[in-house]
Amino acid sequence: MKLLSRIVVSVIAPMLALGGAALYGGSLLMHKSLLAEQQERAQATLAQGAERLLLSLGDARDALRVLAHSAPLAGADMAQIEPALRRWEGASERFESFRFVPLPELAGCAETDPSALISAASGELVLPLCTPVFDPRGRQVGALLAHLKLAQLLSFAIGNAAQRDAQLMVLDSQSRLLAGGLGEPGTALQAADAASQPQALAVIETLAAQQHDTALSRIAINGTVWYALAKRMPEPGWQVIYALPEASLFERASQLQHRGMLGLLVCALLALLGAALLRHVALRPLMQLRLAQQRLQAGDSHARAPVTGNDEISELAHSFNQMAQALETTEQRFRMIFEAFPHPITLASFQDGRYVDVNPAFAEALGVSAQAAIGRNPVEFGLVACMDDLRAKGRELELSGRLPAELVHTQDAQGRPLWLTYSSRLIGHGGGRLVLAVATDITELKTVEAQLRQSEQSFTALFESAPLPMGRTPLVDGAASPTFWNQAWYRAFGYAPGSCEGRPSTSFDFWVDKNERQRFVDEMVEHDYALARQALLRHADGSVRECEVSGRHVDVQGRHTVLASYLDVTEKNRIAAELQQLNASLEARVAERTAELARRNRELDEALSVLKHAQVELVRTEKLASLGSLVAGIAHELNTPIGNAMLMATTLAARQKQFEAAFADGLRRKTLQQFLDGLREASAMLEASLGRAAELISSFKQVAVDQSSYQLRDFDLQEVLHETAAPAWLKQCRPAC
Repeated sequence: MKLLSRIVVSVIAPMLALGGAALYGGSLLMHKSLLAEQQERAQATLAQGAERLLLSLGDARDALRVLAHSAPLAGADMAQIEPALRRWEGASERFESFRFVPLPELAGCAETDPSALISAASGELVLPLCTPVFDPRGRQVGALLAHLKLAQLLSFAIGNAAQRDAQLMVLDSQSRLLAGGLGEPGTALQAADAASQPQALAVIETLAAQQHDTALSRIAINGTVWYALAKRMPEPGWQVIYALPEASLFERASQLQHRGMLGLLVCALLALLGAALLRHVALRPLMQLRLAQQRLQAGDSHARAPVTGNDEISELAHSFNQMAQALETTEQRFRMIFEAFPHPITLASFQDGRYVDVNPAFAEALGVSAQAAIGRNPVEFGLVACMDDLRAKGRELELSGRLPAELVHTQDAQGRPLWLTYSSRLIGHGGGRLVLAVATDITELKTVEAQLRQSEQSFTALFESAPLPMGRTPLVDGAASPTFWNQAWYRAFGYAPGSCEGRPSTSFDFWVDKNERQRFVDEMVEHDYALARQALLRHADGSVRECEVSGRHVDVQGRHTVLASYLDVTEKNRIAAELQQLNASLEARVAERTAELARRNRELDEALSVLKHAQVELVRTEKLASLGSLVAGIAHELNTPIGNAMLMATTLAARQKQFEAAFADGLRRKTLQQFLDGLREASAMLEASLGRAAELISSFKQVAVDQSSYQLRDFDLQEVLHETAAPAWLKQCRPAC
């Protein structure tokens, strides 16, 4: 009994005590965890319900705005508006009624009235909505009023948003009940009261006092405890309340606690019995089995447990051996699949994220060897941004056991871009857990998508910048196909840019002859194209233009699209008509011009004879004028040197008289020297001037011999200036002598 006592005292008793303490602590932790889980669930439920309400209201407002842009309302013609409103009421499941209010009767229109009301016609809960109506020129012509049915909208928002026993309530801005409740009788658009809805009233008042609290509030009402949380919608001011009974919240914890106590008791009894059996039967075989298991866990796939006898332990050992054999076979199969799988697969340690094994597809995708990848983590390959993100993904993986497919953009070892979709799963238990990740290389798909986007952008840019007026119509099955116009079309036909975007040509009376448009469409359907068809198209100012219309079916990103061009040939046709009229009168004009030219030729002949006579006279006159100019030039050219010579001669005569007078009075050496110096300089000047005159006369003779040639002559500028200035200097010096 020593072994059994030791087992009971050292193993069973501490385990039972530890199990009881763990059961108690687990119960407390579970209460706390359930409360935190319910808090997150309540916040998510409220956010989902509020988002659904906002999306439904936004969809309703968008639908109302689309109806407000329809052609019957834009024309403000009541004869067309009333039938359209009745058709909408019959076809709409969302709106109960529509009404158009002309601008003179409109006091004001807001796009949303947050106050719900009970419809007098159907008795249903409705929400009034209003949106302004504008004509094609952007002027308001009235407003479109509609009653939105709230029953279906509220049912969609809160119908599937709560768990079992959880309750949702929707209140308007005045705290009146719109939908839901706490299981108490109530009426829509009635505030909760203490008589009929005491629990709802207590919950609403408590949450109103804690409107900024984001935690679940514990509210006790007449013996019933509720956990509640509220979320207010900024528009239209409604409030969504989530409430769950405390009994339902902790029901699972109570059940688990009771089961744990029962299990703990059963475990105690079984432990005592097992200890006794273990002492006699199972201790040694189990140790052998444990050793085999440890070897198998360490990676020895050939580890087997010894089988002796036919008892349960032997069967367990035999089962262990079969499991080990199956595990070895499974591992071989997994290795074959792992190696041959065409997509990248990795096995990484959950503790540090480092790869323990990668398949050849992963190594090929990243441009590295498998051995180089083992031991590195996803951050080093750019599959995860940083270690913080890797740890965050590890926490998420630990909670959910798997990570959904995630798009990753990185580069391989050669720097080429690489796009992967990556999904992960947690396998194993304890410290030996691994992360199995499978990736799909979608680089080619991303490249094709980028090329498609670039092609679409290029097509759109080419379409918008084309100088020819054009329109494109993507064909849509079962609906009216919208038409998009380029900027050249808006300029050519005078429409405001963007005013006709998405509108087919039939919606604004673009074609003058509808039959001509139908013939153009029929030709497009028959031949896939139509070239240079003559058509009359209407300008924005109402004028009619003659145009050449061409079209062709093209494929844009797999969508069948009609591309058409509209060339205004009004001016071209006008010029062609004028040219035709001009050609018709051309022969008469040619005959008239021929007679005119003959008359002009006779006049020119007469003028030519007069000009020849005048030319003879002009030549004679020019010769006389040239002779006069020549004489004047000769006189002018000879005047300078001869004048200088005369000046020197008169100067010498005066100096001679002065010298004679000085000689009579008694000649001095200085006077003689001055006279000789002046005589020498005057003689030189006289000789130069006369030489210049002789040279000019010789040149004039040469000119007389050949007037058609001119002989260039070099001269000394200093010498000419000295010859010209010397006489003036002698005049100034004359009194001094």
